[in-house]
Amino acid sequence: YVPNYIETESLTYAFNHLSNLQFESGYNLFCGLLSSLGCSFWCMTAVISTIYFGAIYALFKQLKSKKTFALMILVVLDNALMYAALRQSLSIACFIFMILALQKKDYLATIVCAVLSILFHKSAMFVIPPTLLIYAITNSNLKQYTFELLLLLLCVLVVVPLINIINPVID
Repeated sequence: YVPNYIETESLTYAFNHLSNLQFESGYNLFCGLLSSLGCSFWCMTAVISTIYFGAIYALFKQLKSKKTFALMILVVLDNALMYAALRQSLSIACFIFMILALQKKDYLATIVCAVLSILFHKSAMFVIPPTLLIYAITNSNLKQYTFELLLLLLCVLVVVPLINIINPVID
């Protein structure tokens, strides 16, 4: 990430060289904006961490109980995300904000967050359409068993190496 941030010296540079830079266009523009504002690489990582943990905080505020359990799951399953995966952190934060906006029926914010999520990391395009489709089909609050099924699916995905399936699709 450091060489890319150094190369992305300004927002103008990032905009003019989107196809030449290493990462997704949204992330490169984000880096260019912060670089234009005089932020160092470490300042940029602090901004990303603040956005990510702000999204987690907003999400956890909705939990009525088991907040410690939710935090444990987050730390165990997303430990690399918090410290090293900058693009993914931005994308996941936008995804979380998208879900929160969708719950409030703020469809403009939902669309903006969905587009930002995809611009920050291309893997978001595999998650956002099914999420919006499920929301459109159910069009109501999800039942408890839905979350239980999602938790089971999450546990299965931790065990099954999907990297062999996802990498050829992304490439």
